[in-house]
Amino acid sequence: MSAGVGGRDQVGELVRLARIAAGMTQEELAERSRMSVRAVSALECGRTRRPYPRSIRSLAAALGLSSTDTAALVALGRNGRWARADLDSSPEPVEAGGTLAAESPATDSGGAVHHVPASIPRQTRARVLRQDLPRAPVTRAITAAPVAPETDRHEMAVHPIPPVARLPGCQLPPALPDFTGRVTEVASLIGPLIPGQNSMGVPVAVISGPPGVGKSALALHVAHTVRHSFPGGQLHVQLAGSSSNPRSPTDLLGELLRALGVHGTGIPDSAGERAALFRSHTAEQKILLVADDASSADQVRLLLPGTAGSAVMVTSRSRLGGLAGARLLHLDPLPHPDAVEMLSRIVGYQRVAAEGSAGDRLVSACGRLPLAVRIAGARLATRPSWPVARVAEMVADERHRLDELALDDLAFRATVMPSYQVLDERARRAFRRLGLLGPADVAEWVVAALLGEPDASDVVNLLVDRSLLESAGTDATGEPRYRLHDLLRDYANERLAEEPEGERNAALVRALTGWLEIAAAADHGLPRIPSFPRSAHVADPVVVPAGLVHRLATDPVAWFSAERLNLALATRHACTMGRHALAAQLAAHQATFHFFQARLDEADHMWRSVMAATDSAGDVAGAARAELQLVPITAERGKNAEAMATLQRCVRVFEELGDQQALALALHWRAYCAEQQNLLGAAQHDARRGIGIAHRIEDRHTELSNLRVLELATTRLGDHDSGVRLCNRALALARELHEPYAEFETLQTLAYAHSLAAGYATAVSLCLQGIEMARNLGYAVGEAYVLGPLGDAFHGLGRHHDAIEAYSSARRIFQDRGLQRAHALCLLKIALSHHALGDYEQAAQHLKASLPEFRELRMPMYEERVLHALKECGSNHADS
Repeated sequence: MSAGVGGRDQVGELVRLARIAAGMTQEELAERSRMSVRAVSALECGRTRRPYPRSIRSLAAALGLSSTDTAALVALGRNGRWARADLDSSPEPVEAGGTLAAESPATDSGGAVHHVPASIPRQTRARVLRQDLPRAPVTRAITAAPVAPETDRHEMAVHPIPPVARLPGCQLPPALPDFTGRVTEVASLIGPLIPGQNSMGVPVAVISGPPGVGKSALALHVAHTVRHSFPGGQLHVQLAGSSSNPRSPTDLLGELLRALGVHGTGIPDSAGERAALFRSHTAEQKILLVADDASSADQVRLLLPGTAGSAVMVTSRSRLGGLAGARLLHLDPLPHPDAVEMLSRIVGYQRVAAEGSAGDRLVSACGRLPLAVRIAGARLATRPSWPVARVAEMVADERHRLDELALDDLAFRATVMPSYQVLDERARRAFRRLGLLGPADVAEWVVAALLGEPDASDVVNLLVDRSLLESAGTDATGEPRYRLHDLLRDYANERLAEEPEGERNAALVRALTGWLEIAAAADHGLPRIPSFPRSAHVADPVVVPAGLVHRLATDPVAWFSAERLNLALATRHACTMGRHALAAQLAAHQATFHFFQARLDEADHMWRSVMAATDSAGDVAGAARAELQLVPITAERGKNAEAMATLQRCVRVFEELGDQQALALALHWRAYCAEQQNLLGAAQHDARRGIGIAHRIEDRHTELSNLRVLELATTRLGDHDSGVRLCNRALALARELHEPYAEFETLQTLAYAHSLAAGYATAVSLCLQGIEMARNLGYAVGEAYVLGPLGDAFHGLGRHHDAIEAYSSARRIFQDRGLQRAHALCLLKIALSHHALGDYEQAAQHLKASLPEFRELRMPMYEERVLHALKECGSNHADS
């Protein structure tokens, strides 16, 4: 074939010439053949490498070509040669004027005869017969000289012009003008996407995250930023992956091919063929493809270009780990400052700044999700008279939050719904029931308990992959933690209406029981405090697998620390549901942990909830037992006078009910509070009575607790020998019970007794032993309580600097834990040591700091002592 042009290029040229001969524009031919103008243009310009036979037939029919002409064009398109003469063995004669009536034979270099459509103009005929048609340029001007009435329309001239630059196609939706933050994320995406010199593959970035987190906004922002690095064009396709009807790869490839100019019969039927054609069209083109809202890696895989230079960005609510080599970026909600910045851009900087913290509260109520912030901001922008604080208050109401986060076609509820609807029923049930538990993160076993199954790892993984459940790291026990975003939890709670109330309650009770089973095992792993009674044995678990319970309870402090917020919520849920016995058990198994960690506020709130629930249920004994548990908290804060009023009621109730165990414990606490208020005779009386009751009912731990108060009161009354004997008796009992905490407390009391008896050296030795025991127990507050007697012993030995150091170390711990009475006593003792050193200014300073604390604690004896010491400091300072 001469002139260096392929047969398939000749098809396009012949179609163009036949169209001109028929007096049609490209638009008219495209409409009649039901093809796109872009496809017709691509064929005529030679950009279509292998025209499909059905496309040629459609064009031939629209041009009115004969069946023979049509067959010839199809053969040329398929084989690159004209159809042989046997297609029509009787060539038509030449009419007057020199145009073939039907077809004229053409001969190739081998002598084979071919057919040329009769509708081709005369001026082009010779070129066709010579097969030296010029290759069509990318852009061609077809200009027709003015046609005089006598001029044959076939005489229109064809003039090639120099190619002009074609603007790359850009299908990207507009980027958000108020896009905010994500600086790190943008930088992490741009670098890998821009084509490199030596890159062999196609970079793929997957942006995943929960509904409304701003995945599409980030992808478009990055795409617009880098679009000039992709001169071949920027394509955008919506995959509808979060809907119940994700688009198929076949459908998506059809859309992409049409965007590239392939239309109608030019698009193959199968997905594989379409993918191959797409790769062919994008080869060497440097195309950027943004595939928005993918459901799976399979939906995306066939859409990937095949050669280096192009790049792909995918957004998805799933993480799409199956895309080999993809850069995975999971989006979290905006950092708080960026969320406020976004709100300010929408609403106006001055308006947000004018209301102080209202903007902070609003973005917090929106969970820092860009979609929610945008909706709230848009509501404010359309209501200039509304205060920001008003919308913040409206959105903060969890009961109606999703109603407030809706404006026109923007609605957070509608954004989440498709993700929920595509889940199977088991996953939906797990998602809904997670809404029952509140805002804290949970371990995987909790989801299993909600479903009533031994294991739910597959459901958890599914919800995490779909970005409906957030990974919250790993706790100190090694358990992965998960949480629902606040707005997703609101949606889950709305969908709970789909379940009967009985099933919802049963699911919640299973979860609460699971927490109780592990809490009971973990509690038994902590040192026992005699004044906090607990059962001797732990029942076999029913909800949580026994092996898991054992593993989690191995490190009790780590587990309680990880679960303390959930345990507080679980106790509250039990109270609300009327399960006050379950609530009391949950609270009781946390008492030792709260005591060792000095979490007094948490313990106080929990026991008050239990007391209110049991009282409402008419459980007099349960309410009194719960109120008794408030006494150690009140006493630890130094408010012993307040605790005494509570104890009077408890002792009376337990005497009336005949509850001997509770009565012996209440007498211990009343004796303790009396001793702390220097009511030493009353303390001895209640302690002896408590010892008698506990001994009769064989409650050795409560007997030990009362014995400790008795030894302390006796020693302080001046009977040091009896006090020491009682201490040794208590120490022997603690060791008999194998209770290290009881031994520690007794050792502390014994050191105090020796200090009172001027046995300072022995007291120092005992205190050092006590500090070591406290550290072994992990009991920081206990160490501080031993540092006090150690300071007393140093003071007695005249080692006042050592005393100040010991008191100061204890004071810092007490201050950190909010233990006001112990903190005030340390201030007083530091002052006395400074006074002994002659540093009256420092002494007065610490005395003045302690005075308001003693007054608040209603400790008049210490108040008088401080005032007297201040006078002495003033006199001594004046004398010096």
